[in-house]
Amino acid sequence: MLIAIVCLVTSSLGCSTRWREGDDGLTSDEVLESLQKLRADSGAVAGMAEFAQLLEVPTSRVFFAFSDPKKEQIKMGKPWNVMSFLDLSFLGRSDVGSLDLAAALVAFVEDDASGTSTLLVDFAAEGETEYTTKVFISSARAETKDKIYRIQMSDGLILESQDVDNDGALKNVIQLKVYFEGPEGEEYLGKFPTLVGYSN
Repeated sequence: MLIAIVCLVTSSLGCSTRWREGDDGLTSDEVLESLQKLRADSGAVAGMAEFAQLLEVPTSRVFFAFSDPKKEQIKMGKPWNVMSFLDLSFLGRSDVGSLDLAAALVAFVEDDASGTSTLLVDFAAEGETEYTTKVFISSARAETKDKIYRIQMSDGLILESQDVDNDGALKNVIQLKVYFEGPEGEEYLGKFPTLVGYSN
C-alpha cells in the first residue's frame, strides 16, 4: 500500500523548493517486485545480498524513487528529480552528473527494530545500455537529534533527513541529503530530493 502521496519537489541542482501532491500509482508489492528483479539482474554487486535480506524483513520500510523514460516508467519526474548531484564520484562515475542520466532508481531500506539500513542506487547515463548499481550498508544505528535524522553508511557516506516525526522516526515522504566524511571533515555531495515510503 502506498502510505504517502505528498512529494517535495526540488530544482535539479538549485536551492529553490516547492510542494506538490501526487501519487505514483505503485503498491508495496510492486516496489518489492521491482527491487527483487533488480537484484536478480545486477549479478554480484557488493552489498546486494545484505540489501535483499533486509528487504525481506517484515518490520522494514522502503523509501523509493525512480524514473526510466526509455522503459516508459516515468513515475517521479526526470532522473535528475530522483538524484541531484553535480557528479557521481561516490558511485564510481566521476564523469557523470545527474543531468547526464537517462534513468535512475533509489531505494533506502530501514529496519528500526534491528537498527540496520541499506541504500541502493541504480542508474544509466544517456547513450549507455549498461546500468551502474551501488549498495551502501549502515555501520551504526541512525540517530535523531534536534529533529535531524543522521546515519553513517559504508564508504564514508552519511545520510541526513529533517523529515522526522515527533518521535524521531522518518516520515512517509523524505528527502535525504548525502555527505562524505573524509580527513578534512564532512563534504556535502547532493541529495535524493523525494523518496516515498512503503511498508512490508
